[in-house]
Amino acid sequence: MSEVDIEAIMAGLPEAIWIPSPGSSALPKVYRGSPVEIVEAMASKAKPKKRTVRSAVKYLVMSIAKTRKVEIHLPGGLDEDELAGLFVFALLDTGLGKPLPQA
Repeated sequence: MSEVDIEAIMAGLPEAIWIPSPGSSALPKVYRGSPVEIVEAMASKAKPKKRTVRSAVKYLVMSIAKTRKVEIHLPGGLDEDELAGLFVFALLDTGLGKPLPQA
C-alpha cells in the first residue's frame, strides 16, 4: 500500500461541502469550515452531544455504512485534524459529498 500524503490532501480540501439527502425531494445538507468543524456539524444531532472528533467520525462512518451502504476505512494513528480531513476527503472521493462552488 502506498503512503498517503496527508498534507496534500488537507491542503486540497474545500472550505465547504454539500451532501445530497437520501430522499429525492429533500434539500442537500451544506457543511462549512475546517474538516473538524464539518465533522462536528455532521454529528451534531447524534448523542451524546459532547463527543470527541474521533468518536464523531466513528459514528458517522457507521451511519453512512448503514444508510448509504458505503464503507469508509480510515487508517489509525492520526491526530483529530488529520482524521477529520481524511474523512471529508473520503466523502468527496466516494461521491457522497461534493465541494460547494465558490462564489
